[in-house]
Amino acid sequence: KEAEARRDAEAEARQLEAETQRLELGRREAQAQKQTQAQADAARQRTASGSSTGHSLSSAAPPALLPLPPCHTAEADTESRVGLIGPPQPPPPPPPQPLPLPPQQQQAAGGNWQQLLQAETSAQDELSCPITHALMQDPVVAADGMTYERVAIERWLESNDSSPMTGETLDHKFVVPNHLARGQIHRLTEGAAEERAEGARRG
Repeated sequence: KEAEARRDAEAEARQLEAETQRLELGRREAQAQKQTQAQADAARQRTASGSSTGHSLSSAAPPALLPLPPCHTAEADTESRVGLIGPPQPPPPPPPQPLPLPPQQQQAAGGNWQQLLQAETSAQDELSCPITHALMQDPVVAADGMTYERVAIERWLESNDSSPMTGETLDHKFVVPNHLARGQIHRLTEGAAEERAEGARRG
């Protein structure tokens, strides 16, 4: 019985040792698999990090400048852009020169007060109504092309169909304001008023 019990104990010990060895082998295999997996993960991370760094460096690098063709120079490029914009615009015309004064007014401007008085007298004669022989205040043009004082010519046309200057029959009895003559009369009266004021200050 003792021998049988010893054999059973030895068999159980051997079985336990075999089980222990099997467990140790499985543990070592698991550790080896973990190490292999960790190494593979680290390698993948290094590869991914290297590719992303290279991509960022390549994207950050400025693009290489392409050389211009032999016939495409900076001057030609400027000319082509100018051609697309259009031809240069001509300079603006100079401002109109003021109209020269009539000879009588030029002489009056450069002469003494007697010449100025003569010029004013001549201008008053030209701007006087042929009917009233006075300086017009409301000049109008009649059908004969002559300029009259409005009140005088309208009163004439109430009883006459002819021109007071030529005696010819008028086509109509309408009158039109003469703005040019009105402006000349306005300037003439203003100039005369200024001359009188200047003479009063000197006197």
